[in-house]
Amino acid sequence: MPGLDDQTFHKTVHFERVKLLYQAAASNGLRSSFLVILFIPLFLWPYVDHALLLVWTAVVVWINCLRVLLWKEFQRRLAKQLITPDNALTWERYFVLGISMTGLPWAATIFFPFQQQPLACMIYVLLMHTGTNAAVSAMYMASKATTISYLVVTLMPTLMRIAWEGAWQHMVISLLGVVFIAIMGRCIRIHSRNLIETIELKIKNEELSKRDYLTGLWNRRHLNEFTSNLLPANTTEIHRPFCVMLSDIDFFKKYNDTHGHNAGDELLSTIARLIRQNIRSEDLAVRYGGEEFLIVFVGLKLNEAVAIAERIRQVIKQETSVTISAGLVEHEWGIDFKDLTQQADKLLYQAKSSGRDQVVVDV
Repeated sequence: MPGLDDQTFHKTVHFERVKLLYQAAASNGLRSSFLVILFIPLFLWPYVDHALLLVWTAVVVWINCLRVLLWKEFQRRLAKQLITPDNALTWERYFVLGISMTGLPWAATIFFPFQQQPLACMIYVLLMHTGTNAAVSAMYMASKATTISYLVVTLMPTLMRIAWEGAWQHMVISLLGVVFIAIMGRCIRIHSRNLIETIELKIKNEELSKRDYLTGLWNRRHLNEFTSNLLPANTTEIHRPFCVMLSDIDFFKKYNDTHGHNAGDELLSTIARLIRQNIRSEDLAVRYGGEEFLIVFVGLKLNEAVAIAERIRQVIKQETSVTISAGLVEHEWGIDFKDLTQQADKLLYQAKSSGRDQVVVDV
């Protein structure tokens, strides 16, 4: 049964991942970021210059405010269907940039001039970094690039700075930090792979639920979802033209009775294949009923759609032993999809009444 091609499938997986990524930022990530900021100045207040801590806090808050704006813009564009599988990875890159920018001032804390108890302060900073990395990995597992970027940006400079002190205590702490990075890297890979497998299974199941098993064309469930997005919700939205063709195999019952139901199923599959081969990628082909097929020609006016409709009719006549009759109608403002299909059905009936093997157009 035909489904999504590999490229479209992988883009859809990334699209779902990126939506989960921003959803995690909304539910826990951004709020937690603002709360965790307080732990650095509260603990280090006796050991670090107060002006430096206040500047650090202001910088981190400012970066997190930018991340909030990024999240809001993503949600706004997603609601308007401007975020698609084709550009989802760009928005993941924006998110990675934001989390990396957040990590830079956190990494800078290990370079603070600690006025007393420097080892204890370094250990506290390291514990904060390991804790935030564990939280980031749990919240943002939808994006391996996000978790690894934050891990590298925050922990690598921290461990290098601690090791630079040269004492055996510092070397042991750095070694433990390296072990933590190795463990986190493995966990990130495992969780990322498991999540992607779950998303892939979800997409495949959704795909199957929206496909006609015999022909591989879309079914009415997907048609309803597709047309609800196609029709403008209000008068302020731009009306994108489209046409609907409803077709029916001529004398299909007679063909079934003569050749048997298996041959009838093969014929339906053949016609579905010919339809797919002769429509554009943006068009939608649906098995509408037993031997009825519906096609939505997206972005085409009537005179443009009729050329494709005629090509489909002719190729079916040439490649099979049957013909089809069809009604073709263009959507007009204010008409819902149900009324539009009823108009196409009337034209289909007219085509059959007029001798079949033709496309009747609404003029």
